[in-house]
Amino acid sequence: MRRLFILAAVVLGISSGCNKTQTFSNRLEGEVWSISKLIVDGVEEEHDDHLAELIFSDCDIYEEVCTGEWEIEQSHAEFAWQFDEKGALLYIANQSEDGDQHEHDHNDEDGEEHMVDAIQQCQDLSGTYDVVDMTRKTIKLKSNNTIGFDGKLIEMEWEKID
Repeated sequence: MRRLFILAAVVLGISSGCNKTQTFSNRLEGEVWSISKLIVDGVEEEHDDHLAELIFSDCDIYEEVCTGEWEIEQSHAEFAWQFDEKGALLYIANQSEDGDQHEHDHNDEDGEEHMVDAIQQCQDLSGTYDVVDMTRKTIKLKSNNTIGFDGKLIEMEWEKID
């Protein structure tokens, strides 16, 4: 009897973990989200046109790698994503090749031009994120483990676009 109870508890624990991962994944699949706030090592990105829009493809998290498009104006990148640890972690990985780059020039407040490229931003921000908070309309993420900013604290907030 005790073994049956332990087995039931293990199965329930595994299925609830999978269910939470599935629930979090369902919130992204087929949806469009925008990065509403990006803070790198304590410095917030002040140019709204430098913040990406994330377009998530429909997918079955148990059958395929989930993908999306990382767009900044006319510049775009492809990325893969996955939740883990019962939705506590989100992995983001750039999948674009350098030849895919579509650079776009921007002028800052001093009139100096600089480029914001979706592939470079996606590559720099690829990594493992702690899911701080996730609702149907917002996501808050933190990471000290990204490709472009390893060891620096990255804080991102996403908002769902209806």
